[in-house]
Amino acid sequence: RRMLPRAAKRTFREKLLQGVLLLSVLFLLVAGPIYYFSTASFLLRSNPIVSAALQVSLVTITETEANQLQLYNTRQASISTPKSLSDVAAFVQAHPQASAAEGLSLQDVGFPIAADTLWLGSDPLRL
Repeated sequence: RRMLPRAAKRTFREKLLQGVLLLSVLFLLVAGPIYYFSTASFLLRSNPIVSAALQVSLVTITETEANQLQLYNTRQASISTPKSLSDVAAFVQAHPQASAAEGLSLQDVGFPIAADTLWLGSDPLRL
């Protein structure tokens, strides 16, 4: 641009090049994340669960404060994958929206009935 005089028209080649580049960048900004997070991405791979925790708390909120009482807290007892195709078919039948997922990876996470922490009353709740 410095070689051209002020207010000189841009050449058709320059306009075309900048337009194509701008449209390409816009297309990548819009379509890139959609492709990256879709099942069509070549970067897609299995992402298995390696650990799980479950916590249930009772939260009360007043005008001046918020109190939290932990009712249940535990880690997983087991993590397994279905042993047969009939288990996968039963899951897909129970959850029809999962049938469209390509490369469906199922895992069963089990939690113990008795928790590590169960209904521990805080000092103000004890008589």
